[in-house]
Amino acid sequence: MSDSFLIVNSKHRTFDSRSTSDFTYGFSNYGLQINGVALKSAAIPNTQTNINVNNNRFVWKSDTTEYTANIPIGQFNITELIPRLIIVMNAVATGSYVYDAGLDPTTGYIFISQDVGTLQIVVDDNIANSLTTYSPFSNVIGYIRNLGEEVSYVNNNATGLPNLAGVSAYYITSKILTEGHIGRLARKNDMNLVCDVPIDVAYGVLQKYQAKDMRLNFKKFTNKTPNSQFIDIQVRDENNTIVDLQGVDIELVFQVYTDRSTIQGLDNHSGNDFIANH
Repeated sequence: MSDSFLIVNSKHRTFDSRSTSDFTYGFSNYGLQINGVALKSAAIPNTQTNINVNNNRFVWKSDTTEYTANIPIGQFNITELIPRLIIVMNAVATGSYVYDAGLDPTTGYIFISQDVGTLQIVVDDNIANSLTTYSPFSNVIGYIRNLGEEVSYVNNNATGLPNLAGVSAYYITSKILTEGHIGRLARKNDMNLVCDVPIDVAYGVLQKYQAKDMRLNFKKFTNKTPNSQFIDIQVRDENNTIVDLQGVDIELVFQVYTDRSTIQGLDNHSGNDFIANH
């Protein structure tokens, strides 16, 4: 039987889907025995802002008091971001401390100061440690954990450059399409990985992906066509969190294999388990 294509556009997601980056899609297999799928192409807008709900939480310690703030969400360069950071910090600690910040003209690193007492920046990019200390924004502006520490309290001078490049790759995941097989990121962060799509376009531009070798994206159904007439699709970042595409739709094109001989040829070159080291 000849192979065919399944076009999945989030515009046609089910009514109970969460978003254009976390949705279910209904389809009919017309009685076909689907033996496997491979992602052929993808069109995903690069519309997640570099400061977003996944990285805008900031924690710092002034003397013995810890403060927490959410930095405004948006697409910023560093000269736009620093004034917003200071406005938020001063608003949170009104009446207790006054903060200022700038860029070191030699290194390009951020420094943050307060008028009296001791200032420390909390560096913790792992939400599993403690929601109290979780501060992913610290990494964004160049504050780096001390070697061997899960949570660090560092001085007011950053030790790295700010990173406002945004997400480096989108990870397309699906429990149904991978039959529960996993890909693995750092810290044993598992995901049902279908394919990763590197981002090489500017914010607001459509990222287009075309598989050079679909054998690398091939997912074999070990038993039979799933009974469900729905598939789940998520678009995640390197921290395994759902990205916010701000309501802009995505489109994925899968080649659907219904021919056992074709499947066997692909299966000699790939498996369902995938290790990602981005």
